[in-house]
Amino acid sequence: MTRRILIMVAASATLAVPAAVVATTRTERAGTFDAIGVGTIVAQGRFSAVFGSIQGPGAILVRDPFGGAIVKLGAKRQRPRLVRTRLGRIVRVYTVRTTGGSFLVQGRGLRIELRSPKGTMSVSMFGRGSVTRLTGDGTYHLNNGPESTWLSAPLPLQIKPPPPVTRQNTVAAPAQPAP
Repeated sequence: MTRRILIMVAASATLAVPAAVVATTRTERAGTFDAIGVGTIVAQGRFSAVFGSIQGPGAILVRDPFGGAIVKLGAKRQRPRLVRTRLGRIVRVYTVRTTGGSFLVQGRGLRIELRSPKGTMSVSMFGRGSVTRLTGDGTYHLNNGPESTWLSAPLPLQIKPPPPVTRQNTVAAPAQPAP
């Protein structure tokens, strides 16, 4: 009973904090990876959000060695299987097979594998990490860069934030004479 009361108090306290305050106190710079195509994408790292959709048959596999990952298919949160590694560590593994729909993955230290051999998948990743496998046919944008094809990808692709903008990095535009 005491535990329920504490949870209710904590939940109501978090609702009382304005969203603007939360947004300004927890800013994290992130890299981006956006892809669309048919095939397999494997990424690992710390992701504030990996979301997208799979049109047709596909699978989402997530390895979460630290716990705390969120994996959703549509609005339904998925449950992990607990797997013991050869070294005796417990790893949470999410295996989601889908015939189409949207997905969301969040967490740190994750290994995410998205497979869609027959249907198109569209994915956006925000955070820090790397894309270690990109097979199939499609295009991608890395860290807001130019569009490239999956076949030309120099793996691993590093998902990282751009360098911070400082006064030394900025160049003033040349002044134009007045007419």
